[in-house]
Amino acid sequence: MHTDINSENLTLDSTGLILGGTLDALVEYMTQHDTTMDLQFVKIFLLTFRTFTTPEALVESLTRRFLLDPKQALQPSEQKIWTSGKLTPIRLRIYMVFKLWLTLYYAEQLDQGSTELIRKFVLKVASPHLPAESKDLLKLLDQKALKTRPSNTRPLSIDSSMNVPGNRRSAPPVPLLSPYVSAALKAHKGFFIAELDPLELARQFTILESKEFCAIQPYELIDKEFSKKSSISVHVQAMTKLSTAITTWIADCIVREEDLKNRSNILKYFIRVGEKCLQLNNYNTLFSIVSALNSSGVNRLKRTQELLSRKYSVILNQQSSIVNRHKNFQVYRELLQRSSTPCLPFLGLYLTDLTFTYDGNKDFRKEKPDQINMDKQRRVIGIIESMTKFQSPYSLVEVPEIQSYLRHVLDEVNLAMKDIKDIGGRVYNASLTVEPKVNPDGHSNTCMSLDYYMAV
Repeated sequence: MHTDINSENLTLDSTGLILGGTLDALVEYMTQHDTTMDLQFVKIFLLTFRTFTTPEALVESLTRRFLLDPKQALQPSEQKIWTSGKLTPIRLRIYMVFKLWLTLYYAEQLDQGSTELIRKFVLKVASPHLPAESKDLLKLLDQKALKTRPSNTRPLSIDSSMNVPGNRRSAPPVPLLSPYVSAALKAHKGFFIAELDPLELARQFTILESKEFCAIQPYELIDKEFSKKSSISVHVQAMTKLSTAITTWIADCIVREEDLKNRSNILKYFIRVGEKCLQLNNYNTLFSIVSALNSSGVNRLKRTQELLSRKYSVILNQQSSIVNRHKNFQVYRELLQRSSTPCLPFLGLYLTDLTFTYDGNKDFRKEKPDQINMDKQRRVIGIIESMTKFQSPYSLVEVPEIQSYLRHVLDEVNLAMKDIKDIGGRVYNASLTVEPKVNPDGHSNTCMSLDYYMAV
């Protein structure tokens, strides 16, 4: 009862890791009768198989494996031994592959076309041999048909240890909001942004972005789904859109303030907000803030920056060094490695790493073109796992009036970005209004006043 895997169809490295294989060989590897299931490999396979085959083709391959024959004539006693010692263990592992697929790695938008094929397999092929297990799979298929999720599972979970209900968490801090600021926020008037405690704004930004981050599913990242025109990466796109809006709004808050002292105070304020984001391990919002403060429209405001004390200049330089691209974001990567949850990492870097991995590696092995490049898929899942380990919610209190205010101003930015192609140029031109360029003769250029694209 030796293994069925043909070494010509499967390639392993010196440590036993699978580098590549044909679809049938990979299915055979996952369902071997004489070894413990390699659950790490099963996870990698079930998360990525849609990039090199189809759900329907996978069902067909698993069906062929389920109907395995001994390849030689056996006596009844030998057939019984072969069935109990090899065929039944293989079939139980096939059942486990289907169960893991339907409970943890099912992507409705991508897999729903295969559910009837799975049901047909269960009813006509598996049920006579594995009645209890078949009943279990049919129950899962019924739940998919009703679009309900099995209890105690997280869809497309990478790490089942994350976000476990009942985990003990510390009590959230009391929000820092004075009655005056609360009333001004509710009225949507008479409110100066710097009146809001910078730590509380950092907390509310964290809540806003963390919701989208924790909702991201692996299939939104696999095969560069996030870069496709008709994408199902709804949470990735929502978070990217949110980060861009935050950057634009912060830059606008600064450049539209006509009073020099107030403008400098707003700049100081957002430097402090960035500092608080850093304390919260909220790197994604920190990137948005520093991007705004270093944008061309804000960076050219020399008179505004001259009012910054050395303390604030040092803090801004420290923040800028963290988000610097030097050596592939070396400073930020090292900082992230030392960070623990709760943490909101910079999403954009994961998207960049995934893009490089996909573009730099072929789907099939160069040496054996008929073999799927599983080393590439392992690298992809490694990047995704490094992100999903941070998908743990913060213990913070959502302040309705602040959240309402942020949604209002960020929605205004998003509406403006639909109407204005070069929103960065518009911000830059607005900065020319408050600090016109100075000619060599020392006189300022005059500039017509611009209507700002956002009203708060």
